[in-house]
Amino acid sequence: VEDQDVSYFGMELPVSLHVYKTEDADAGTGKNVSFKDFSLKNGHASYYVLTEQPASVTANITPAPVTANVSAVSRAYEKDNVNVTLAPGAVAGVIGSDSVSGDVTDATATMTDDAVGTDKAVTVDGVALTGADAANYTLSGQPTGVKVTITKANWSKTKAQGEAKAG
Repeated sequence: VEDQDVSYFGMELPVSLHVYKTEDADAGTGKNVSFKDFSLKNGHASYYVLTEQPASVTANITPAPVTANVSAVSRAYEKDNVNVTLAPGAVAGVIGSDSVSGDVTDATATMTDDAVGTDKAVTVDGVALTGADAANYTLSGQPTGVKVTITKANWSKTKAQGEAKAG
């Protein structure tokens, strides 16, 4: 943060400040902040003397929003099965080399019907974040625009039973 106006006894004073550091890089509330080179600027510097740098300053660092991408795994038709398998994709919005991935372990993905088709809409719910830095991020929502292809099932006739079977 640089060049802010700070209210001091009802008067706006332009100051130049540089956040030196927080206690760590993780999201959280009440995090201690240390400053470096906090000074008055412009003409006000000649009227006031800063005797010390700000102390006992805390900040709330909120988790950064990210978008988890997933893809639906295409498969063959299965009667009455509207469930779709998901594969995790990249997580957009991760800062630097933070370790954050999409987690589809407990996610559900469904189609509106079990019919064969291409680019069938899939509703996704329950995607989560995982990884060493996942707590510093929050999903901006569940993945949307997911599509799947359901192909025709292979059919074979079992001569011994005299009936057609999907397989």
